[in-house]
Amino acid sequence: MLRIYTDLTEARHTILRRNQANVPLPESLRQSLSRIFGREVTPPEAVAKILADVRSRGDAALRDWTQRIDGLTLDRFAVDPSDLAAAADRLPDDLIESLRFAADRIRNFHVHQPLPSWTTHELGGTLGQQMTPLNRVGVYVPGGSAPLPSTLLMCAIPAQVAGVKDVVVVTPPGRGSGAVPDVILAAAHIAGIKTIYRLGGAQAIAALAYGTESIPRVDKIVGPGNLFVTLAKQQVYGIVGLDGLAGPTETVVVADDSADPAWVAADLIAQAEHDVLATAILFTPSRRLAEAVQIQVGRQIEARSRADIISTSLAGQGGIVITRDVAEAVRLADEFAPEHLCLAVEDPAQWQASITHAGGLFIGERSFEVLGDYVAGPSHTMPTGGTARFASPLNALDFVRITSIIALDNASSAQLSQQAARLAQAEQLDGHAQAALFRAETAYHGDADAWHLVGHSLASGERDMVRATHLPVAVGLWPNTENNFKNPSDLRDSVVKWSSFIRSDIAAMEPYTPILPFEVLSKKLGRTPDQIVKLDANENPYGPSPKARAALAKASFLHIYPDPDNTFLREALARYTGLPMDRLFAGAGADELIDLVLRATIDPGDAVINCPPSFGMYPFSSAVNAAQLINVPRRADFSLNIDAIESAVRSNPRAKVLFVCSPNNPDGSLIGDDDLRRLLMLPILVVLDEAYIEFAARPTTTDGSWLGKAGHITWALDYPNLAVLRTFSKLAGLAGLRVGYGVFPDWLSKQMWKIKQPYNVNVAASLGAVASLEDLPTLQDNLDKLIAERKRLSEALSKFDFLKVYPSHSNFILCRVPGQDARELKRSLETQGVLVRYFDKPGLRDCIRISVGKPMHTDTLVKALNEIMSNERRVISDA
Repeated sequence: MLRIYTDLTEARHTILRRNQANVPLPESLRQSLSRIFGREVTPPEAVAKILADVRSRGDAALRDWTQRIDGLTLDRFAVDPSDLAAAADRLPDDLIESLRFAADRIRNFHVHQPLPSWTTHELGGTLGQQMTPLNRVGVYVPGGSAPLPSTLLMCAIPAQVAGVKDVVVVTPPGRGSGAVPDVILAAAHIAGIKTIYRLGGAQAIAALAYGTESIPRVDKIVGPGNLFVTLAKQQVYGIVGLDGLAGPTETVVVADDSADPAWVAADLIAQAEHDVLATAILFTPSRRLAEAVQIQVGRQIEARSRADIISTSLAGQGGIVITRDVAEAVRLADEFAPEHLCLAVEDPAQWQASITHAGGLFIGERSFEVLGDYVAGPSHTMPTGGTARFASPLNALDFVRITSIIALDNASSAQLSQQAARLAQAEQLDGHAQAALFRAETAYHGDADAWHLVGHSLASGERDMVRATHLPVAVGLWPNTENNFKNPSDLRDSVVKWSSFIRSDIAAMEPYTPILPFEVLSKKLGRTPDQIVKLDANENPYGPSPKARAALAKASFLHIYPDPDNTFLREALARYTGLPMDRLFAGAGADELIDLVLRATIDPGDAVINCPPSFGMYPFSSAVNAAQLINVPRRADFSLNIDAIESAVRSNPRAKVLFVCSPNNPDGSLIGDDDLRRLLMLPILVVLDEAYIEFAARPTTTDGSWLGKAGHITWALDYPNLAVLRTFSKLAGLAGLRVGYGVFPDWLSKQMWKIKQPYNVNVAASLGAVASLEDLPTLQDNLDKLIAERKRLSEALSKFDFLKVYPSHSNFILCRVPGQDARELKRSLETQGVLVRYFDKPGLRDCIRISVGKPMHTDTLVKALNEIMSNERRVISDA
């Protein structure tokens, strides 16, 4: 029976005291140690002996200890890489799908963690920090009574996100067979891990820490383990880095009368089944709930396969503590600083700010701890034993090292040296003081030949020497800078770390995932282009206007470089928009303009505010330009949270750029005039992306004369912090030519002209765009067709019970697929030659986006959906 404590003092002296350190060793373990070592030894002594032996004898010691402890003779430790994929093939498809699902969520969560290098010139010269991934990391995956593939994913993927190139896994060999369980091998395959060693216990930690003949040493060891693994990690700390010293797992639940007693009981049992030393505690002000949970625990334990472990755990470290109110329950839970803290109370979000000591905070009954163990996204490797007071869950920052960059200019160095000398003298370190005084007495002014010395003069040779010492060098890249390489083999065999030439943040970032073109899709799907209904990329199915096609056919100067000023195109855009030509800027698609804005404004570490879900190029270009990304999520209806954006801008002094897409991609919602005015009152550059705006406005004219003035493009003349982006991809059907344009503040466009590629808009793109602007009635006609088809498509999709259709002001429609697997729906449509876009990220769980096509495309899509629905009914009927 799970005990209920009404006396807080008694609870503090028992279940809230954390006394596992005083738990005596089980007799069976004492006997095992005596058998293995031939005498009585303590666990720390046993571990120390194993570590020393492996450090001394390498592989031979690993084989000996594996034989003694595991009863196995291993001829080799590494698992054959081909076994990883083979194991995945042997497992059920649904299990592989769940492993992939978990891996994707873990990766998608951790890629949001900023890992920027940064520099500043505000303090004289250049100061900053350089983020560099660790070279090699070892992940310990426990074996024991059950395989733990989730631990492999939770530890390895954050390391990969940080840019660690060599992540290896050690895991105990199976008793009797010596094989690693298929589910561990499959998880490694899915995560992209190539190297697994069949080693467990202290000897595995020793191999990773010291290295042996067949196992190179690592820089850091992560992952939980048993008592001997934890002791081994403790003893090798300093030789390698550690994620922490994991103790028994623990969960604290804070609940009130609004909680479901069966759910709370299930959560406590789920924690207790890990280990007899696991902790599962409920704090509640409700005696009724406490008694109901107590009864539920008794009932549910009977059906659990690990009932003995659960009962022992709950009897030893579990319990229910009655508090005066929820506030006291929250305070006690925070004081306990548990690994997992779950808020199963009414309006749980109001208590979030009160929790400062928890490894993972689970807000609401639907956000239960088991999801954190497997698929929520954050790593489940969290601080235990109260260390949440100062430690954090495993994350990408655990796998990088920070190098401080100090590159002072001469004037700053001379000034700082005076201050440093005084401080050194106060500490009676005259050597330090003299080193500073040398620089304090020397200052450089003027050009390269004007050296001024206070009380001294330099001969020409000395000037050359001093000048030489100021040449920049790439420290650590070249083994010998005095000699060039003699031939290509020297380059290949050198100790130069070529990968270190890559910016660390670029090495760690995820690539953008573009949509495939027809010719690639035809080969992939085994269908000709006319057999594919392509509704995945928001392209205009009517293509370019006849005038644009004719202009391209007549192109005469494709052998001549394009006009670097895009003169004719910008003149046409000025007529089209009514805006001054000098405020208009053309680019290779709006994507280039997004990049140019950031290249012109962002110093490394400056902040960009993004409002997801939205266009993926905003975070992508921010990462490329070493910006800190601040996400301010949209509301559930996809509207902007203006209050939150204002708060983000005001609380981040380095925030420079805010991206707003209207109509927003992927839901098609619009920003209102009042909301835009509020944003433009903020001290930030607002980049308003109106790539789809023509599909939202509906004036009475039919000749297309209104198109250039749609949306908010003319507002740019009134607001010095507004840039508006447009594109020819959607309205004009020129996605394949990549041409976009925008209106920018004068202070910004001057800098963009400096840094753009000289010939950024090619001849064909310019010809096609200019000709399109001369055929506005055709553009208007195609626009009208697509808007009419959007209405028809939306009505057709709304008839399917498994689709929730969102209203759209663009040339696409977003649908949520509640209660079904949207990815599977996307795949089913693909098998029938219908392509749609699938999303599974925050704000877009189980969503598909469908581009508006021609009427025949809608008909084919609806037919495919009906076929899928019929197949599902047939399967259910057959079952």
